[in-house]
Amino acid sequence: MSEECYWFWVANFGYATMESSWDQFINGYELLYGTLDPHVMKSMEQLLCQDNKVSVARLIIATRKHSNQFPFTKNIGSSSLSTTSVAPETKDQMSEEKRMQLTEMAMELVEKFSDVKMGNHLVSIYSWYRGYDKKDKKAMRERANEWAELIKERRKILGENKKELLQVKHEEAERIDQARRAVYFFYEQFVTIWRVGEVTREILKSVDFPGKGRMRDFLNYVAPLDQANFYVIIGGSKGKDDEKKDYRPKLYDFMEMYLTMLEQQSKERKEDASQKPIGDNKKSSNTQ
Repeated sequence: MSEECYWFWVANFGYATMESSWDQFINGYELLYGTLDPHVMKSMEQLLCQDNKVSVARLIIATRKHSNQFPFTKNIGSSSLSTTSVAPETKDQMSEEKRMQLTEMAMELVEKFSDVKMGNHLVSIYSWYRGYDKKDKKAMRERANEWAELIKERRKILGENKKELLQVKHEEAERIDQARRAVYFFYEQFVTIWRVGEVTREILKSVDFPGKGRMRDFLNYVAPLDQANFYVIIGGSKGKDDEKKDYRPKLYDFMEMYLTMLEQQSKERKEDASQKPIGDNKKSSNTQ
């Protein structure tokens, strides 16, 4: 089993689980790697599934049959089939020119996050939650709802052509709305580049981008705003049974799963390091 396949399984099902349902497996797979062509999904089901179950053993056998490539390439069923809108490409299949283009694309994304405009967007969002414990989901959600109510007030005032009634708090709310959109779009770009293939994933991983801290901030600070936008501003609902009002765009589910993978990797590295002889630990720390 390849390293990526291993971490995919651990993030979705844990270390102790040796079998999952096909629905759980394919839902996690599409969440992380993108929507599959129906023909490719059918090929994967035939390869991996037995009695509507996917086992670790069958997954290992399947990846070995496909040169340990995971996620599976477009050739899993037939050379004419395609998977996601951007089919994964292995390092061995890629020209040096293409590799450089992908490297440049990934590094441009990193630079974009570091520019002043993005910094200002993040400050606007963080400032709104100043004094709130980001681990208190209820309080963060309530604060986000306060922002959404201000946005509704602002739009009503403008709709009635009464600009003189606008206050500083309304303009602050508008800045936060612009920041919310910009940060969300940025992470959408990150996911698109991450899904291009093995090369871009390795590049982003090598520079530790976006990093676990930034990802947690995205989930803790921006997700409540998007939920408030959906429920308070748009007035959306998933249906009569949606009592908890926990809807959020799938991007957040991706980031949560990816963060889980990174946290599991860090945990395992620490456990491995603690089990090494002291001399080995010193050696590894000097080479980092």
